[in-house]
Amino acid sequence: MRQTLTPALARVFKRLHYPFDVVLMCVRWYVAYGLSAPSVLVNRYLDGSHPHVVLDDVRGITAIINHLIELGHKRIAFWGGLGRYLGTRRLAGYKAALKEAGLPFDPSLAIDTGYDREGGERGASTLLSLANRPTAIFATNRLVAAGAMHEAHRQGFNVPKDLSVASFYDGPVAELLNPAVTSVLYPPDRLGYELVAMLVDILAGVAPATTNVIIPHDKIVVRSSTGRAPMKMSRRAY
Repeated sequence: MRQTLTPALARVFKRLHYPFDVVLMCVRWYVAYGLSAPSVLVNRYLDGSHPHVVLDDVRGITAIINHLIELGHKRIAFWGGLGRYLGTRRLAGYKAALKEAGLPFDPSLAIDTGYDREGGERGASTLLSLANRPTAIFATNRLVAAGAMHEAHRQGFNVPKDLSVASFYDGPVAELLNPAVTSVLYPPDRLGYELVAMLVDILAGVAPATTNVIIPHDKIVVRSSTGRAPMKMSRRAY
């Protein structure tokens, strides 16, 4: 990891009017096939040779699922976009954590909620009505977590007494939700820094040291949305 801002990188930051022969992408992988300009994929993957900078979703998810397991949860739901690149990586981390803990993977607990609040509400409406409902939910982002908690509260569940909720990306929104959400923290500046540094090398005709930059998570930020698994399963908090 670079520790200082190089002169070349400093010039890029200053030249905000730089012509569009540099493309920063956070779009679906197939878009890159039509590009003739230099490009670096952001949290997406095309193939091993195309430059990309990604978060280490697998280990981040494994860490937060382990946090829930340590709290005694065994029925942990996974909510996210299952058919997309990020969703498949995060689901892999979820499965790995369950396997490591000796817990079975239950496909009925992995729901394709997408990435919005409405998806979180739909997931909660479906799973919280089950007799053998989950005691914890991992939401792929804060919007899904917000939807899950909103619907849980509407149904009379107390978070975290009856249901724990954890999320992926940490940030100010996670602190503002009620209750504040336990989340995976990633270094917010390193993704952009590594991306621009790689583009500077490409534009200068220098082959990047690597075309595959994987950024690990910093830590799990534990807040009040997660707690011990309930001793007695209940469908309603009150």
